[in-house]
Amino acid sequence: MRSPDRWRSWGGASLRILNWLLPLTGFTLLAAIVAKHGREARDALSDANIVLLAAGIATAVVAMALVGLAWHGTLRLLDVQVSRSAALRWFAPGQLGKYVPGGFWQIVGQAERAAQRGVPRRTVYGATVLSTALLLASVPPMIVLGFALGEPREIPLWLVVTSFGFTVLMVEPHVLRRAAQWFGIRPDLVSSARVAKAIALGAPVWLAVGASTGLVARSVSDNASPSAIGVAAIAAWACGI
Repeated sequence: MRSPDRWRSWGGASLRILNWLLPLTGFTLLAAIVAKHGREARDALSDANIVLLAAGIATAVVAMALVGLAWHGTLRLLDVQVSRSAALRWFAPGQLGKYVPGGFWQIVGQAERAAQRGVPRRTVYGATVLSTALLLASVPPMIVLGFALGEPREIPLWLVVTSFGFTVLMVEPHVLRRAAQWFGIRPDLVSSARVAKAIALGAPVWLAVGASTGLVARSVSDNASPSAIGVAAIAAWACGI
């Protein structure tokens, strides 16, 4: 019979392998997708506006960096003292896990990288789930912006109702206390005021997501409406999450 120490050793080694295997597998699958649709992409981009396309790609990079910084902000919200650069180093490879079938490997990827470097595993998984929830809760301001831009047809009614209801739940004190107990978090760290501030900081993420998609679409078609496509992209991302 194996001793507990032996099991812990095997578990630690398995997680270290997983930390490298997940991003490698995700990158391989992503490369396969790009190769499969390479000719279609080249045809679509052959007459693209290079300036708008470059601006869209740059904005997409900014959007992903902002998602990583939002995760870092959630770690800090939970009193985990890590630098932005360290959080981004854990976040970026972990995100390749989203290309691995299952739909949850990006959460495992970034959380386990943090856990392997000393962040309590329960806390980092709680921060990863909470960060995603905070991003979803910051969708309503973007919905309001969509209506202001005159693009309400791009926003499903169910998404409007669900997102506003979810935002209200996210700042409800009883819900926050129960979530704190579930993840072993000090209740004072997730007060309604602190969570509301974290939700507000998610708006730049969605602005960058919408802007990058709108710019790329406009680069390949003069008839594309950047605002309509941007709002639709935000709705699609929210639905995907």
